[in-house]
Amino acid sequence: MHPGMTAFVFASPTPYTVFANLDGGVSLSGVPPGSYTLTVWSTDMALGTERTVQVGEERTRLDAGPLS
Repeated sequence: MHPGMTAFVFASPTPYTVFANLDGGVSLSGVPPGSYTLTVWSTDMALGTERTVQVGEERTRLDAGPLS
């Protein structure tokens, strides 16, 4: 690390971790049905945002909207 550089370390307790694409979209596959806590965090946000989501047998779509 040099002055002016920033680094982040993220440890996830699950194998379900993704990074957003340039448009802010993400896609997760292979998640078993159930209730999950979705945490969204950005370097522009002081704190992350958490939401509980229900994943069903079929495809689940979530539009989180603007997060700032």
